[in-house]
Amino acid sequence: TYPSNVISQNTTATNNTINSKKKTTPTYKNNAIVKSKIIEKQPLIEEQIDDTSLAKTLKGENSDEITKKEPSEKRWSVQPQIGSFYYDSFAGSPIGESFSENPQFLESSFNYGARVAYQVTPKLKIRTGATFNSFKLTTSDIGVENDTTNSSFSDVFANSDVNIVNVFVPDTGPAVNEATADEFINEEPEIESEELIDPIELPPSVSSIETGEVTQQISYLEIPIEAAYNILDRKFSIDLIGGMSTFILTNNDSFFKSSNTNTITQLGETSALSQTSFTVNFGVSTYYHFTKNWSFNLEPVMKVQFNSLNDSSNYNPFFIGISSGLTWKF
Repeated sequence: TYPSNVISQNTTATNNTINSKKKTTPTYKNNAIVKSKIIEKQPLIEEQIDDTSLAKTLKGENSDEITKKEPSEKRWSVQPQIGSFYYDSFAGSPIGESFSENPQFLESSFNYGARVAYQVTPKLKIRTGATFNSFKLTTSDIGVENDTTNSSFSDVFANSDVNIVNVFVPDTGPAVNEATADEFINEEPEIESEELIDPIELPPSVSSIETGEVTQQISYLEIPIEAAYNILDRKFSIDLIGGMSTFILTNNDSFFKSSNTNTITQLGETSALSQTSFTVNFGVSTYYHFTKNWSFNLEPVMKVQFNSLNDSSNYNPFFIGISSGLTWKF
């Protein structure tokens, strides 16, 4: 049997121990629970941040992290083309300076080729390519004879066995005053009836001349270097064209056609034509755009040719033509 004071002390100590355990244990457990909840929620918060960043990136708001990929602009274009042109000259003749007054006319002409262009700026592009230009040019009032001993035109064409003679006579009006019918009626003849008049005999070199026309078949390979400046950019667009071209002679053939017998005599190459010549070009290029990549092109242009003949004649021909084709951008 324990005294009452001892029992009282033991009871008090036991209660203090139990109370202390009750005070410390819940506090520890609550801290652990709070910490565990924070740890559990932290991954969820990070996932939400990642989802928000991805959403901003998809919307284009987070431009600092991912650079936007813009579609590359199509600067190159290619175009096959075909067309026709008018060929004439301000003065002179493609045969030679001695035939500059003879009538000339263009029988036929056409061109075809392709060109490529590069868009330097939204308004300016540079282009080049290759085009074949062919035409037939006829010069009339020309005669030929087989005798070349007295001719100054025997070297005009490659066929030296044929002599070219210029038989063109300018229209200068009547050489003498016209007489009235009364003057002829009242005038007494001064020639006696017994006198004989010898007929006029033409020299053989003149009487054997056969008149007709010379047709030249000429072809050039054209290599242009041009700039195109856009002044209207819509469904229907317009460019101003300026530049120059190099013309390389690829075909030079000619023949003579008789006016009386329609016989054709081969004359060969025209000696006066230069192998290389140049042109100054200017025109207008119009486009109708079907899509962003495909368009239809129609282009009128004028070209003035220089150095077309080997000699220093004043022959200055020009081209006025129109071409068309489909343009593809890539």
